[in-house]
Amino acid sequence: LFNFTEAFIFMLLPLLLADRRGRSLPTIPFWSVGMFLTNAPMSAYMALRATEPVVDSPPVEKGKLDRPFGVIGGFIGLLSIVWFFAGRPEVGGDLAERTAFFSDIITNQRASFAFCLDCVIFSIWQAVLIGAVEPEGSPKRWTRFVPFWGLVGWLVL
Repeated sequence: LFNFTEAFIFMLLPLLLADRRGRSLPTIPFWSVGMFLTNAPMSAYMALRATEPVVDSPPVEKGKLDRPFGVIGGFIGLLSIVWFFAGRPEVGGDLAERTAFFSDIITNQRASFAFCLDCVIFSIWQAVLIGAVEPEGSPKRWTRFVPFWGLVGWLVL
C-alpha cells in the first residue's frame, strides 16, 4: 500500500509542472516534502493553486520527465499489486489471508488507512490537474477519470 501510494505521488510531479495555474508556486519543494508526508503539504499546494488566477497561455508541451515517471510509477504500482496477490506465499499466505490482513490493517492501523485516503485524494487531484492541462476535446482527457492507471497512461502516451 505504501509503495503504491508513493508511486502515485511520484507520478504527480510532471503533471504539476505542466499545470499553467501553478507556475508561480514552488511546485518542486511542495512535491519533495509530499513524497515523505504524502497529502499534507500537497493539500496546502492545491489550496494555494486554487487562489492563483487561471492563466490564458498555450498548453505546455510534455516534458522529458513524463514518460520515465509514468513507466517507473506504473511499474512500481503494478509490482505492488502483483506482490499483494502473489509475493512470497510462504510468508503472506493465500489470497484469502492476504485480503483479511489488508482489511485488518486499513481498519485498525491509522497509517494504513491514511495511505488509502491519500490514494482517494490523489485521484481527485489527478482529475482536476489533467482537466486543467488537457484542453477540451483532447483524446487524452478521459485519463483523468481512471485513478492511478489513467495518470500512467497520460504520462506515457
